[in-house]
Parts: sequence; structure tokens; C-alpha cells
Amino acid sequence: SREMNLKFLVLPVLLALFLPCRTSFSALPEAMWGSIEQAWRAHDAAGILAYAGSSVRIQINDREPGNYSREQAQAILQDYFSGIQTVSFAFRDKSQRVATGDHRWQRGGRAGAGTVTVISEQASGGWVLTEIYVRDG
Repeated sequence: SREMNLKFLVLPVLLALFLPCRTSFSALPEAMWGSIEQAWRAHDAAGILAYAGSSVRIQINDREPGNYSREQAQAILQDYFSGIQTVSFAFRDKSQRVATGDHRWQRGGRAGAGTVTVISEQASGGWVLTEIYVRDG
């Protein structure tokens, strides 16, 4: 019938509208933390945000914290990574919701270190990255 054909047309259109978001949900936070660690070491802002929802709260050093779209958050992280070389990064404390790690870097021959804290929330599909805090010492 005509109504049945319309239903089959509407579903693909709706899927096409919502699939580009590409949020990865992690069933286990441990898998998410490992992926974020690898992405941070590689300065892969998109990889860090692969588990983020449509927005993420970010505060880097003394910059005012804010809620940003994934695209804005990616630009902020790329800006942070520009001009530094990561020497090491690893999470030292991990729970289901929060992971805190040590970031050692070099910028123009000067060594530095900082702390990175990421926070997640449980969503219907698993765990989603919601907040990133960076504090360089």
C-alpha cells in the first residue's frame, strides 16, 4: 500500500539525518580511556572526541570553561596541541566516570607537565565523554 511505501522511505531519510553525528559509545569505560590515551599521545583531537556527545565541556588552563560542539572542541584541542610535542601521557587514576592522567610535553625546548582529567556519563548506548580539563603546571 502507499502508506507502507512511505514508511520505508521515511526510515532511511531519518537514519541519514542522524548517522553523521558518529558518537562512539563504549560499553566499558576502560576501552574508552585506552582510546583517549592513544589519541592524546598522537594529538588526535578527533580521536579524543570520538566518544563525546553533541557537546563537551572543556577548560584548558586559565581559559574560561565552556560547553562546545564537537567541531568547536576539536578546534580548541588542536590549538592546545599546536607547537607542543607530547613526551608521555597516561591515565594514572581511572574509575567508571573519571580518568586523570599526567601529560609531559615540550614546547620550543622547554619541558612542561600537566594534569588531564576527563569525565564521562553513562548513556543508553554505553559511556559518553562529557568533560575535559587540562591544567599545565
